[in-house]
Amino acid sequence: MMTGLYLALLGAVGLQRLFELRLCRANRRASGDTRLLRHGTLFLIVHTSLVVLPALEVLLRATPPSPVVFAIGAGLAVAAQALRLWTMRALGRGWTTATWRLPGTPWVTSGPYRWMRHPCYLAVVVEFTALPLAGEAWMSWLVLNLLHTPLLLQRIREEEAFSNTCDPVLGP
Repeated sequence: MMTGLYLALLGAVGLQRLFELRLCRANRRASGDTRLLRHGTLFLIVHTSLVVLPALEVLLRATPPSPVVFAIGAGLAVAAQALRLWTMRALGRGWTTATWRLPGTPWVTSGPYRWMRHPCYLAVVVEFTALPLAGEAWMSWLVLNLLHTPLLLQRIREEEAFSNTCDPVLGP
């Protein structure tokens, strides 16, 4: 039963990611943004692996996850998803998986951006621990974080460099 609940949790996160990709595509089209995304393919592979690797590890293991550990991991994962959705709502049509901002739009300072600079990245960091934790997929946790951390740090550096070269109202 715990294995089934865990797989359902991973499936829900996978569906959320598909929704996000569709929303990103729609927001980019609406803005006229046609740039190729740096690191986009690598992020797609690693984020897909976030739902695939732990599932495989749990299915190949003989014992299901502990109910207590599952509850803690699932609770953290749900909290991370809530933060992601709040972030997406605050950014509105400006939300994408790319580092960019519509020229002439002010910096977003509402929602979670009122308190932190990169709330969506915080949510992702929590997810990359919470989802493997919920299934006690420790090997997946290690591999995923070794792959994801350098990509995320590079993305944050690029975003910071981008924001330092933009006028908050006029854009780059």
